[in-house]
Amino acid sequence: MKLYNFIIVRITFFYIAGICLGFYSDLNILLLQVLSLSLIFLLGIEWYYSGKRFIQQSLFGLLSYSLIFTIGINRSSLAKDINRKNHYSHFLEKDREAGLELKIRKVWKPTAFYDRYEADVLQMNYKKLRGKILMNIPRKDSLAELIPGQHFYTSAALYSIRPPLNPHQFNYSKFLEKKNIYHQIYPKPDYLLEIEKTSAGIYGWTARLRKKIKASLKGHGMQGEELAIVNALLLGQRRDISDELYNNYTRAGAIHILAVSGLHIGIILLLLHSLLKPLEYLGKRGRLIKMILILGILWAFAILSGLSSSVLRAVGMFSFISFGLYRKRQINNYLLLTGSLFFLLCVNPLFLFDIGFQLSYTAVFSILWIQPLIFRLWVPQHGLTRYFWRLFSASMAAQLGVLPLSLFYFHQFPALFFVSNLIIIPFLGFILGLGITIICLALTDVLPSLIMDFYTRLIALMNRIIAWVADKETFLFEDIYFDTLYLVLFYFLIPATVYFQEKRRYRSAIGALVITALLFSGREFYLRNYHGQKEKFIVFHQNRKALLAKQKASNLVLFGKANKTSYEERLIRNYSREERLSVTQDRNSQRLFKLNNISILVVDSLGIYQFTEHKADYVILCDSPKIHLERLIKLHQPKKIIADGSNYKSYVERWMASCRKEKIPFHYTGEKGVFIIE
Repeated sequence: MKLYNFIIVRITFFYIAGICLGFYSDLNILLLQVLSLSLIFLLGIEWYYSGKRFIQQSLFGLLSYSLIFTIGINRSSLAKDINRKNHYSHFLEKDREAGLELKIRKVWKPTAFYDRYEADVLQMNYKKLRGKILMNIPRKDSLAELIPGQHFYTSAALYSIRPPLNPHQFNYSKFLEKKNIYHQIYPKPDYLLEIEKTSAGIYGWTARLRKKIKASLKGHGMQGEELAIVNALLLGQRRDISDELYNNYTRAGAIHILAVSGLHIGIILLLLHSLLKPLEYLGKRGRLIKMILILGILWAFAILSGLSSSVLRAVGMFSFISFGLYRKRQINNYLLLTGSLFFLLCVNPLFLFDIGFQLSYTAVFSILWIQPLIFRLWVPQHGLTRYFWRLFSASMAAQLGVLPLSLFYFHQFPALFFVSNLIIIPFLGFILGLGITIICLALTDVLPSLIMDFYTRLIALMNRIIAWVADKETFLFEDIYFDTLYLVLFYFLIPATVYFQEKRRYRSAIGALVITALLFSGREFYLRNYHGQKEKFIVFHQNRKALLAKQKASNLVLFGKANKTSYEERLIRNYSREERLSVTQDRNSQRLFKLNNISILVVDSLGIYQFTEHKADYVILCDSPKIHLERLIKLHQPKKIIADGSNYKSYVERWMASCRKEKIPFHYTGEKGVFIIE
């Protein structure tokens, strides 16, 4: 069966292509709308002149898919709030605080210093506007946790989300842009004035219910990591999970267990289908009641867990499956998956750029396509063995499908993923079912302590198993170089190999492997022999500490103190991985460097720069040296002066003024980012 023959598949393909073009380009919205209307007009003409037989006409197909493509561009452009005329960013006044009326939308995972909230802008400076911002409140100010739906007045400066100041770092501004967040504020708690509103909305209502459930579980003795895991498993809230526990699940290849998604919704659907089976004895009306109850419970669970993209995807798809069960028809699973994908992207096109959304759909598609092929490699006779082999083959298929995306985004691979999945997933239905029962009993205050104690011990046992798997560091491969080209090559290789294997065209499968291997080899040859061969001197940005390095061929030499901060270690790991470098440390306090014919002078806290025999082309200021910069400029007459993040800001401002006076270019890494001399 060729999927591309189905109209929904083709429509979804062109719609996604339009979304991508609309997101990554800045096309005129009015022009796009005129183009869409023109295509509709042309379709009408084609329908009229074809005698209402346009379905057989190739011109109709071309116009239809062009219209779908254009609608995708339109939908993606309009989904970006900043393109709307009433977005608050168009009314910002430079260097002035803004009076804001905000509505808390979501509670984010806190950082070490701030509690974070996603908030909707309702008004700014008494103008009714729209948009979303990130609100950061210092944790030291002991403000009670805010709840979605709460309204506040505040006065605060809006700061744009800066791109990373060092190369190959996580781009937080791009991440937030895909969530329609372009600014953040740091209001003082005393300046937050709550406004009484009649309705908190669905987010506020569900947040209060989650808070009540959490308090009930606490009141019945559940605490710490076990409570945090239950919040993630059943309520979709991972903000209370400690970094250590979260990393354990990641390193064990079981992080999907903590994200409410298709796995959880599928298990809940099976449980509901079994529990409500007696309703089928009432005939067609009973099946209808059963479907309505299942859909109601599934969507109620989605709302309770926060309506994340993974939950929406899963509930959308299983709603189609539930309808198929009601009609007693066998519906193609690929069409269900494509239908739910198209539906969700119509609701919010920006879901397409959510990493969890991409991984979720890729995993489900891989299970549908690849798992049967793996399962047929060996068909066990014993029922229990067959059950675990089916689980193992499904896990292998999902991991094979998401492997390129995982390497591209996270650059690591947990080789023992199948161990944690085989141990936990067979019992996940029991864990979810018992957890839902415990929540209901806790809310009605009739929960026996024996059941709560058993469940707490069960969650603790699951955490210990995950920690044991995560502790096997030999089987965790980290810092894997994997760029966009490798991603494309892998997603050529995997489908091609599976397709030819499915069709038993083994020579073609071998040919696909050979072609991919040659492309990989060519890419590796280029990277090893031509990429990054230029010699560079790098001034990284880091607060309160200088970080200088020299890159030559495949080696990166760091200068200065050997003790590294966690930020510095992450920075160097990311840079060395993406540039494919080995890292060494030079602890000598060098002040003069030569890069081909370029002379570089580093002036640190000692303030030594009187090297009359060497004129510096570039001067790097670090560790706040107490110097007279104008004298240094007259002595060396440098091409540019660079100040890194280890300097006091008052010093930087004074040096900036001196360079402006002497007409010398000045680069401050705290504003302009890393400086590279080649």
